[in-house]
Amino acid sequence: MKEIDYEYKNMLIDVAEIAIERYRVEKGEIPSFIKKTEAWRLYGRTTIDRWLKEGLIKPKKDGNGTAMVRLDRIELELLSKSSNRHSYKSKNE
Repeated sequence: MKEIDYEYKNMLIDVAEIAIERYRVEKGEIPSFIKKTEAWRLYGRTTIDRWLKEGLIKPKKDGNGTAMVRLDRIELELLSKSSNRHSYKSKNE
């Protein structure tokens, strides 16, 4: 039962953090999109690249060619709080 309480508590904390982030975006305190390089710094390059490859996040480009790639801040936060390891195999597989 303690494990369930612990998981429930962590889930509520995650929801609160996402709600605060969304509130800050809606109030204009922080931008709704971040640069891909900033996402790499916050969540790790391999994680962001994997999410992009698997289509879990959709990049926004400001133009063609070498234009800056932006990623939705809330989308990233939601993914970081959820279990998104479906592309990995367990040790038994």
